[in-house]
Amino acid sequence: AGILVGVTLETGPGVWCSILGQPPLCRHSPANVIRTSGSTLGWTRLNNHMSWPRFSVIMNIYNGADYLPEAIDSVLSQSYTDWELILWDDQSTDGSAAICKRYRDTRIHYYYAPEHTSLGVARVLAIRQARGDWCAFLDQDDYWTRTKLADQNDLIVRDRHGKLGIVYGRTMQFDLRGKVRDYSRWHTGSDLPEGDIFQELVCKPSFIAFSSAMLRTKLIRAFISIPTDIAYVPDYYLTLMIAKSYHAACVQTTCCWYRLHSTNLSHTVAVQSHLEILKIIGSCSEFIDPKVYQYRQKVHQTLIGLEEIVSGKAIRHGSLRILRKGSLSYIISRSYVRLARSIRRTIKGKTLD
Repeated sequence: AGILVGVTLETGPGVWCSILGQPPLCRHSPANVIRTSGSTLGWTRLNNHMSWPRFSVIMNIYNGADYLPEAIDSVLSQSYTDWELILWDDQSTDGSAAICKRYRDTRIHYYYAPEHTSLGVARVLAIRQARGDWCAFLDQDDYWTRTKLADQNDLIVRDRHGKLGIVYGRTMQFDLRGKVRDYSRWHTGSDLPEGDIFQELVCKPSFIAFSSAMLRTKLIRAFISIPTDIAYVPDYYLTLMIAKSYHAACVQTTCCWYRLHSTNLSHTVAVQSHLEILKIIGSCSEFIDPKVYQYRQKVHQTLIGLEEIVSGKAIRHGSLRILRKGSLSYIISRSYVRLARSIRRTIKGKTLD
């Protein structure tokens, strides 16, 4: 009693998935369907015997065939097994769907989006399918270590007062040439921030690799209406909003590997990402020290200007942006910071040898 085999849910207009058994890979209405309103969070409790997983792993997919198997396999190999994997395919045109078809694990649910959308919209649509207490995120080109979920679950278990809203972990960044370094350039050789990390996220927006992060599902739902003009950095928006009121915990050992390649979203939409970060921190300005807020505005305007200059498409505009809204001193200081980090990494490497 209470076990459904081959039952399928319609979780939104034109989107179908099965809750037990292999998810269908088409958008045609199956014969045996339980329909849910497109405005719901994408799940329906059928009776009290249905078990919900501890973690809902969210993987947004778009033309990710080159690295997708490694990402999915790293979830399947987790030592902690109480999870579901939500594969949200944003209308890929490569072999991503065929790759997903290979997997027969009943914890994996594949969704084919009714239309291609921005990452922000796709994130929301994928999150709406989550049934777990926590949503863990993994990009299609990254992968986890075997104990990632287990190590983070240990931190959650210790949170007896429900103050945790964010759990993440140390991430190593690697490129196609085999070069490896810490994802957070600010914390090479030192512990990553825990507890109240809101101000740290304002000052250093990219020290958390979202592929290492998980957020408490009920808190995500409070902010799931991501503004429509936040298309490229929805992850930063969600993390910062939750960090305003809840604490973070971190696995200080490596639990995630972040792959650098030419098609990383962070490389292709850098200007748009910085503009969106400015909007996000602007919406939180009342919680930020005025001097810090002003400085961060100058930093992001400087980075936007540099991107415009380097692209060759807006050299004059980028130069004027830096002079009027940015900070020349920041550019100069960056050279010294990079040198210091290089020396620190070299010393650390020799110590390990």
